[in-house]
Amino acid sequence: MVEMGLTPTDRWHLLGKHGCHYVESAEFVETREFDELALIRPELGIPGVPSDVGGPDARWCRHCEDTIDDMRSRRYNAVGNMKSQVPYRDISWQTVDCAGDCPWCGKADSATQYDDYLDETVCPACAWKYNNGPDVEDPPETDLRQEKPTDEVDPVRYTYYTGNADRPPDEPSPSESHEQARQRAADEHRPYVEVKIKAKYADVVCDHPSLAKMRTA
Repeated sequence: MVEMGLTPTDRWHLLGKHGCHYVESAEFVETREFDELALIRPELGIPGVPSDVGGPDARWCRHCEDTIDDMRSRRYNAVGNMKSQVPYRDISWQTVDCAGDCPWCGKADSATQYDDYLDETVCPACAWKYNNGPDVEDPPETDLRQEKPTDEVDPVRYTYYTGNADRPPDEPSPSESHEQARQRAADEHRPYVEVKIKAKYADVVCDHPSLAKMRTA
């Protein structure tokens, strides 16, 4: 379960695995579950902040807002990709014990919705998006997915450096762009791992190869 915390400056931050790097835990004056669906603003379609605590100018910190936007973008692409491969719609999701991080959007410790036809366990927001989001043009009449591999598959890994972070002298520069690496993962049906090294920390994005040819949200 992802949590969120409010600081005295009226900024909300994600906690736990998605924890913001710009605030210490001792600074929070309020913490609660990050219930994404309950926070959705219908007029904008994006998560807002609780209205029962904090001042009128309370909002997400910029870093955490970007993290949420990244989750939403991955969700959009994952749902569109799945709908382009399977005919199943109006899924009756079952609530199950948490299976860890959501494989679609990456939200930590939130995969509690399972469907037997899709054979996927995702977070409530992804399950809702699958049933309520837009459909694809020319949806398939049969399940077009490939069988999941039974043996361990090595991922295609792409690492790059930004800001003040320098590549170690003994580490060779990549021979392909990250778009080419992502495409190679899709062509070879391998997971794709993208690591962005920054000055103090790193962002890591892991995608199933079927998500490599993603649409932009």
